[in-house]
Order: sequence, then structure tokens, then C-alpha cells
Amino acid sequence: MQKFRAPALPLAPVEYDQQHMAQLIGALRLYFTQQDSNVPLQMGGLRLLNLPTSGYNLPEGTVFQDGEFLKIVSLNFAYVQGVSGTGSVGSVTITSNSVLINVQGVSGTGNVGTVTVTII
Repeated sequence: MQKFRAPALPLAPVEYDQQHMAQLIGALRLYFTQQDSNVPLQMGGLRLLNLPTSGYNLPEGTVFQDGEFLKIVSLNFAYVQGVSGTGSVGSVTITSNSVLINVQGVSGTGNVGTVTVTII
């Protein structure tokens, strides 16, 4: 990574000195120019530690690790955690926290986070 250091600021004189102020302003101008630089960040490596392993409940733009891949949380994409289901025509099977419910003759509709079952 290319780093820059803040310039050394001149020590303040006891009395106001125009030359001292010019040096101080020049040093601050250099620092802010470096801060505002359009030069892209250049790095020789990157190490990410303790990344979340799911995009569930993370803000947009957050990086998380999914197996051996890095992913970025994006809008309009569902990151579901701990939900699974199976079903077939004429019956609905819902598994939740090791509880199995299998009801014949029931149709179901649902959304992520909500399951609505309607008895016909």
C-alpha cells in the first residue's frame, strides 16, 4: 500500500509571523491535497479476518465469506439463515428447530421469514 505521511508542521513563534503562517498553510495544503488525491489505493496484499459467514441481517456493501468465496451484500437479494423446507402436491412439510409437521390436504403460501398455512 502506498502511504503518505502528514507533513511536519512548523513550531509556532511567540509573535505573529507572516512567513510562519505561509509555511503552516503550505504544509496543510500539501496534507489535504494528499487526502483528496484521486490516486487509487494500491496494495501489495490484503488480509481479512473474522468475516461474517452469511449476508443475513448485514448492511448493503458488507463483505462476507461464503465457503471459499467472498461476497458483497446487495439490495434486492434475500440472505436467508437457518430456513429449509420441502413439499409436494397435496401436502406441506415444515421443519423448524427439529420439529417436523406433516399435514395432508393443506396448501401453504409464504415469504422469507413468514410461513402462512391455509387449511382447505
